[in-house]
Amino acid sequence: MSTKTNMLQLTPELQEELTETLPVFVRFLHGLKMAGDAMTEETISHLTVKLEKAANLLAIIDDDRLPRLLTALLENGDALVSLLEKAAVLHENGTLDKLIELAEALGSVTDALTEETVQQMTAKALPLVEIGDKILSSKAVKKAPQLIDAVNKTIADMENQKPQPLSVFGLLGLLKKKEVQRALQFTVALLGNLSEPQTK
Repeated sequence: MSTKTNMLQLTPELQEELTETLPVFVRFLHGLKMAGDAMTEETISHLTVKLEKAANLLAIIDDDRLPRLLTALLENGDALVSLLEKAAVLHENGTLDKLIELAEALGSVTDALTEETVQQMTAKALPLVEIGDKILSSKAVKKAPQLIDAVNKTIADMENQKPQPLSVFGLLGLLKKKEVQRALQFTVALLGNLSEPQTK
């Protein structure tokens, strides 16, 4: 019994210190109670969101790549500023919006390109490719530069000379020329080939 009595006895210094700190402790407890009373579901939800954002920020700060990223930003700062200025100009004149719309349209087209549509497009394009190949490998295309030169030379000759009137005998004389005969033969053969029914 005497031991318990000794433990409960406080020194005057300790009693004075407790007396001084007791109001502070009471105010602290009162503040905790007020904070607890103010905690509605909305404030708790708001605090939770804030804590999640803070946790995400800490995770970013703790990322090993952050120092390298900051170093790269500092080293390429001028280029980034120039790029941002150009992007601002594109945004102001509406080009950036058009580019975004174009990218979205291309994305839609790409999404629409199924294997079946690609096969259909290929089937339709293949005959055109074959025709183009025939045209490019034809003698007519190979002779085109020579034909253009001849037309240009003829136009220049006609501008520099006065055309002579042709009589019936003059036409008969022209028909004796080898190049005129070849041209007429070619024209007759071409007309004959054009009039023939096309076979597939």
